[in-house]
Amino acid sequence: MKMVGAENLIYCDTDSIQLKEEALGQMTNEVPRGWKISEIVAIAPNIYSSKMLNENDEEKHVCKAKGITLNYETFEKT
Repeated sequence: MKMVGAENLIYCDTDSIQLKEEALGQMTNEVPRGWKISEIVAIAPNIYSSKMLNENDEEKHVCKAKGITLNYETFEKT
């Protein structure tokens, strides 16, 4: 947190972190290039959902819960 500044921190738990901007260099960025997080709801460690927007105002939603990922691509496979 000291490296990126608390003002850039959105969410963190024991093994992941969500930031406003790409700021960690070699860590994995789960926000695709060209997208920004517009909303996030975190109810417990490793249980959160985020809404992302790109420059064309297209929306992308991602829900994560203790190792389970639900997004449009995984929903279509069900």
